[in-house]
Amino acid sequence: MRHQRKTLLAVLMVALFGVFVSPTPTQAAVATFTPGHALAAAQPSGVESSARKSDDQASKRVRTMSSDVGTQVIVVGLRNQDGRWEEFWRGSDCALWHRWQLSPGGAWSGIVSMGGCLAEDVDGQANADGRLEIFGRSPNQAMYHIWQTTPNCCWSAWTSMGGILTSNWNTWKNSYGGIVVDGQSPNGYWYRNYQKSPSCCYSGWFQI
Repeated sequence: MRHQRKTLLAVLMVALFGVFVSPTPTQAAVATFTPGHALAAAQPSGVESSARKSDDQASKRVRTMSSDVGTQVIVVGLRNQDGRWEEFWRGSDCALWHRWQLSPGGAWSGIVSMGGCLAEDVDGQANADGRLEIFGRSPNQAMYHIWQTTPNCCWSAWTSMGGILTSNWNTWKNSYGGIVVDGQSPNGYWYRNYQKSPSCCYSGWFQI
């Protein structure tokens, strides 16, 4: 009888413990922010970063490499519509440089300058129609972008998107596939500029 009472008491304690004691919460992830780049993927399984919530790892990848002057630079890799990867980074001359696969999974081209003069590392996204687009902040604090005029081929000239931004900015894609650029101004406020429809037409900067 005494043994049965102990067993019943233990069962009741377990039941009460399960009802009134919350499970141990998942340890919070630590995310790092690289100037001129989106939040690093440092989230628990199943949780998306607000800044990169629509980055598709099958079509975008980010790594670091040592530059010709020994500094670490961010290399943004985007997959072309035809499956070839293309990589972009800011050179020590402040210009944008890139290289691309000659065939999907195949050898790489040499490195080629895309011009411009950027204040820090770049970021980029693939448009919904497959065209790649790269973003970078200029020394005058305005945001600039350059994009493929057709999927897999042929680049526009650098074009200003305006704004006065610090190095605290990032790009991401919203639920309908449009590109979004968020950036912090020198006064501390955050501003946004987004595609009003996939692959086309930016809204202009507004405070968020």
